[in-house]
Amino acid sequence: MGASAARKTLWVELGIEGYLEIWDLQRELWELRISREIPDVVLVVEHLPCITWGGGARPEHILAEQYELDQAGIPVHGTDRGGGVSYHGPGQVVIYPILDLGDYGRDVHVHVRRLEEVMIRVSAAAGLHAFRDPAFPGIWGAGGKLGAVGVSVRRWVTMHGAALNVCPCMAHFELIVPCGITHRPVTSLEKMLEHPVSVDVVRRQMRDAFCDVFGGLLEDVEAGDVYAYREDGVVEKTAHGMAAQGI
Repeated sequence: MGASAARKTLWVELGIEGYLEIWDLQRELWELRISREIPDVVLVVEHLPCITWGGGARPEHILAEQYELDQAGIPVHGTDRGGGVSYHGPGQVVIYPILDLGDYGRDVHVHVRRLEEVMIRVSAAAGLHAFRDPAFPGIWGAGGKLGAVGVSVRRWVTMHGAALNVCPCMAHFELIVPCGITHRPVTSLEKMLEHPVSVDVVRRQMRDAFCDVFGGLLEDVEAGDVYAYREDGVVEKTAHGMAAQGI
């Protein structure tokens, strides 16, 4: 299902970061990947609370008044991914794969299905059955939408990715119409399982599931060290400040 077992992908664990900082980082790495200056990269992050606005968003899908958002400290960011309005916050694990789809069949729909499969496997590892709905991207549980997917692709290199609700503040989802879906709720692993779920454990499970679904060799690196890699593994650049960024 994935790429050659010999293919290297850099796995970068980040903490809780602002959306705009990680979006800038994504775009920088995206350009470097398009020019083949670095290997594939996956950023793993939780975001500070925010609402993001995709290409399919509509103004009425933000339900809260601006003063309510200001009081809650939740900014709204326009973005270049597909999809509608989404919420990001701590307790939601987000992966941003910056991949050359030339090594994965050059099929954006298959890429989205793979991202969904990663989240389905992580949910199963946590003890919850999750599934796809042909009418909507993302993954679902019996209690509602568990995970969202939104991507951008240029010259067959991907950006943005998938967000899995582990234990976020569910009240914040009531400020929006998530992904423009008015008739179905959003849920989380913790809410459905009715017991605490460790974000750290989910992050490790996300890494394992990504490796199984996409194939290749994952290499754990610090954020700034990404700049030291090329496809052939030769050091070409020194690290220079990376941020320390859905759907």
